Amino acid sequence: MTAEKIIGTIGTYTMIAKISFVTKMQGEIYQSLCFTPRRIIVAETGRFVPIENWKLSDLFWTKSDWRLKELNEPLNKEAREKAAVRAGELVKLPVESILESDKANFQIAYEEIVNVKLQKPDKIIGWPLTIITNTKKYKYALLNRGEFDNQVSLIRSVLFDKLVIS
Repeated sequence: MTAEKIIGTIGTYTMIAKISFVTKMQGEIYQSLCFTPRRIIVAETGRFVPIENWKLSDLFWTKSDWRLKELNEPLNKEAREKAAVRAGELVKLPVESILESDKANFQIAYEEIVNVKLQKPDKIIGWPLTIITNTKKYKYALLNRGEFDNQVSLIRSVLFDKLVIS
């Protein structure tokens, strides 16, 4: 039996937010969706957590908020670059090794997928991708806006009858 190969990957991120009465912390989890002939391997490639928490009582942007954004921006860029390098390394690994390399990694078999909803690129709201299975809904934001046509082609190559573009 031949080893399962990765056909292509799509870089994504998911916003994480932990909110309490006092603080609000927001960051990003970077993941690669690795498409094989029979499943999607979701592999975490990195995380970005901001330098400092924001106070929930600060409902309006202040000069300190803009300064915090300036401090976090290079760190966020660095986290994305590291995630891209990690994604490139994952593609070289056997599929089972990717799954075993991190407890956060998991698979979605194509038979479980009801549909995949992809929204066309938009400057304001990003580029959502939703994978709906019989038991769960997975939501992602795609990283490479300039790759829309290639990403649609990749998804169609394995899930042609389940892809909905809006």
